[in-house]
Amino acid sequence: MGPDGKRYRGPKSYASKTEARAWLTRVRTLLDSGDWNVASASADGAAKAGRTETLGPYAEKWVLNRVKTNGEPLAPLTKKDYLSFIRRLLPPLSEMRIAMITPTDVREWNEALRATGKITQSARVYTVLRSIMEQAVDDGIIQVSPCKVRGAGNAVTGIEVKPPTAAELETIMKVIDPRFKTMIVLGAWAALRFGEVTELRRKDILIVEEGTAKAPRTTIYVDVSRGVTHIPGEGFILRPPKSRAGVRIVALPPHVNDIVLEHLRDRVGEDPESLIYEAMSGGGHHLAASTWTDYWYPAREAAGRGDLHFHALRHFGATAYALTGATIRELQDRLGHTTPNVAMRYQHTTGRGAELAAKMSELHASGSGKVAKPEGKKAKPKDKDKAEGSSKKRKKQKQPTG
Repeated sequence: MGPDGKRYRGPKSYASKTEARAWLTRVRTLLDSGDWNVASASADGAAKAGRTETLGPYAEKWVLNRVKTNGEPLAPLTKKDYLSFIRRLLPPLSEMRIAMITPTDVREWNEALRATGKITQSARVYTVLRSIMEQAVDDGIIQVSPCKVRGAGNAVTGIEVKPPTAAELETIMKVIDPRFKTMIVLGAWAALRFGEVTELRRKDILIVEEGTAKAPRTTIYVDVSRGVTHIPGEGFILRPPKSRAGVRIVALPPHVNDIVLEHLRDRVGEDPESLIYEAMSGGGHHLAASTWTDYWYPAREAAGRGDLHFHALRHFGATAYALTGATIRELQDRLGHTTPNVAMRYQHTTGRGAELAAKMSELHASGSGKVAKPEGKKAKPKDKDKAEGSSKKRKKQKQPTG
């Protein structure tokens, strides 16, 4: 009987009175010390029920209730992927009672999964299983996680993303349908993801006149604060970027300004909510990836890069920005890989971000693949005169006397 007058049962049936009395003694110790609470009793009850539960149903509940470290729910596509992993790849573990799964069971399951050759997928589903088992430990269902396979959550495939060269990118720009030139620009020169580009609206393209009276400069900024994902059976799902760092403002290099401005003028509605790229049928619907590939595939083939994915344009943009001399922090800010506060983000994009974007255009125009090295330090005029005077003095001393 608890201090609240309610009756609580032990977490399991004990084989002997001695074991049951030992448990009861521990509970009385907690009561006397004031450390007993209803939550601990409820957890004991949940653990008892959980010991008979199989992994499959428990894993699905874990996915549905899972939140990210920042407290936000999982993205719809992530949730769909996790459920797919559990239903397709977790058997035969999913049919076993959680408390009966051993490290050997997990190791053999992982070996069989990796033997299929899908290394990245195997690593991802193992990581999901490890998190599920950690939750089972927290719930008191098991005492120790059976996920002990060293390196199973790592995926080293040896496949490296190869961005297009400047020449290949130029070929793609020449042959692709003019309607999609700005799509290439935003992928390659702003390093945006496909889902970020296809959710951009007129209001997200900021045209700013800056510089000086003698050297005016027009900078186009892209405000990235949303993305869109297509989930079969559910349609297009709007979502925030992958992390808070993904909310960012990116300055475009000025050599692509005319392409973007022409697209805005000729192909985008005047309403601030008009999509930069909408479905070919119009109606304010998002552009489908399948429609995009109808134009993208022929263009990449013309460049001799049938292997090129849209995401490789992002790698091109990251490399081009790094060549300008951007710091790692500036590069991470541009790609959305860190979590700077809003003030830093706006300071970055309206100051040095525009300067570095302009340098991207300079490097592109020069055809240079490397950042110019600074010239050696030149001697000051007075030092030069002094050096010449010393040289003349030495020559005079060496002249023979008459």
